[in-house]
Amino acid sequence: MAKKQVANDPAGLLAAVFSGGFGVQTHPAQQTCSVEEISRKVLTFCSERAISPLPAVYELVFGYFAGDHAEIVEAVDAELANGGIDTERVLVLHEKFLRGSDLAMAVDCIGAELGVELSSLERITRSGLDGAIRSRGELTRISSGLTGRANSQEMMRLVQRIREIVVQESNNVTLMTEGLDVARNRLATIERDLETCVRAANTDFLTGIANRRALDARLAAMVRRSCSIDGHDFVVMFDIDHFKRVNDTHGHAVGDNVLREFAGLLKRECSAMGAFGGRWGGEEFCVLLSSRDENGGAIFAEAVRRRLEEVHWQRLSDGGEIGQITASAGYALRIEGDCQNVLVERADRALYAAKHRGRNLCVGAQELTF
Repeated sequence: MAKKQVANDPAGLLAAVFSGGFGVQTHPAQQTCSVEEISRKVLTFCSERAISPLPAVYELVFGYFAGDHAEIVEAVDAELANGGIDTERVLVLHEKFLRGSDLAMAVDCIGAELGVELSSLERITRSGLDGAIRSRGELTRISSGLTGRANSQEMMRLVQRIREIVVQESNNVTLMTEGLDVARNRLATIERDLETCVRAANTDFLTGIANRRALDARLAAMVRRSCSIDGHDFVVMFDIDHFKRVNDTHGHAVGDNVLREFAGLLKRECSAMGAFGGRWGGEEFCVLLSSRDENGGAIFAEAVRRRLEEVHWQRLSDGGEIGQITASAGYALRIEGDCQNVLVERADRALYAAKHRGRNLCVGAQELTF
């Protein structure tokens, strides 16, 4: 009866799905709360803070009130202590704490489907092989029986049986081929599902470009390879200037659109220069660039900064002026022996220097005294 009540309650149903069932292991402070009670807290929490109750938002906030993920509780508490939390921050936290589990779950499901298909293939091939072995044995016996036969009727009966075996095996081959074709199509579907899953897990939910996970993987590959004599690797960090002011003045919808537009601009510049860019988090973006030019990092950063500076911004809702939006950039040249953290830290320091010097600037780590 309890399950039926939850199923009739959309909020309760979502809670049941996101909690992994209709029973929840809760934080000690929440042990007396039912799924429905936690669900109501989630919706109240979102309503009071004007947070959109998207599925990812609901999952993260439900985890916070359920208390079964200490890192989520700590992170949300920290956001609340620092002045509040909005949809953007909740989605960032979901990306950090829960997106990986989504990928693992999806891969597990795809793996199970693949296991079923491989078992089906095994049955098809084994059936065909067993049939061929049986037919070969019978043909061998018939062939030996033909030798020295004087009775023509007996000979004709054996020849007829050979024809039947040939027809039967021809049908078996046809059925096996059809079964293999079906299995091949299903395996192709599974392959596409896996590609979609991996692509989604490495794509930023808001901007559609690479996310932090994909950037970390590319960065790890960059630092593993040896530095080239005639090539230079750069990490370029961008931060949209006064982004909080944009959100506070024009609303989060405008802020989200700014992030998407900047991501599109960044993607075009990366495509033109063979670079790999993505959203590092919040209003911060990262680009990994390999160039034969020792000033490649500076050239790329300045090109993006200038393109953004030239954009004329208006609100989609009423065409009102938003004003100029700029970005600051910091870049660092990879040095042999750099690890990921050191390389990113140098680019971050350069970015901080650009912000400190007045924003809408590009600063290289080599300009700084560490």
